[in-house]
Amino acid sequence: MSKTTEDFSKAYKGQPDWELIKKFVPFAEFMRYYHSYRVDGISKIPEKGRAMVLVNHSLATYDILLLGYSILYKMGRLPYGLADSNFYKNDFTAKLMHKMALHEANHENAEILLKKDNLLLIAPGGTKEAIRSSKEKFKIIWEERKGFAKLAIKTQSPIILAACPGADNVYNVEESKLTDLAYKFFKLPIPLVKGIGNTILPRPVKLVHYVHEPIIPPFFEGEHPPEEMIDAFHQQVVAEMQDWMQNHLKLYDKF
Repeated sequence: MSKTTEDFSKAYKGQPDWELIKKFVPFAEFMRYYHSYRVDGISKIPEKGRAMVLVNHSLATYDILLLGYSILYKMGRLPYGLADSNFYKNDFTAKLMHKMALHEANHENAEILLKKDNLLLIAPGGTKEAIRSSKEKFKIIWEERKGFAKLAIKTQSPIILAACPGADNVYNVEESKLTDLAYKFFKLPIPLVKGIGNTILPRPVKLVHYVHEPIIPPFFEGEHPPEEMIDAFHQQVVAEMQDWMQNHLKLYDKF
């Protein structure tokens, strides 16, 4: 366990800064209106108990915020998030992220949060999925991301998929060797994007999160789940998310 994780485990009180979170409400309300945003099937997300909501990661990213906002204000439940480690390299940004219920993305932190029966909102594809070119839009890039499957099995946390196909239409992301090299060697997101016209203003496309029925992880006995079980469950969830995204593209196209 890293020092950062040890500090988090000791300091974690489960109390976000509600006054700070409230300051983001006007932004969330504006973007909800701007994109005619809604959630289809929010009742499938449990009102209590540990669970993981997995979403696709668009370049826009704030579509994830809109889902979290909807869960909070329609269900009265605050979802906790996991964010890139770059935000936690200094105390100021780390404390700010913690106040917003966003914690450093690693297995240990996620396990601590789930064992306290929290709801986690996670984008397994991370930055790699967010900066993929628009030629790969609507594609789920979770093949190498097995951590969520291990976590769900180990903590016996149901997985709820939430696909937002329209989020990949907010921006056009061009293919770029610069983007690929910056991410490969430095893990830096440097995408070439266009929104409205040639600007970076987001396109006012309709956004809908389609929520899947909970997927229950397999039960195991012992301290660590076997790799074969993790692999099989991972493949099941990835395949289901890919199908869920593609199936709801048809519904999305009707709007």
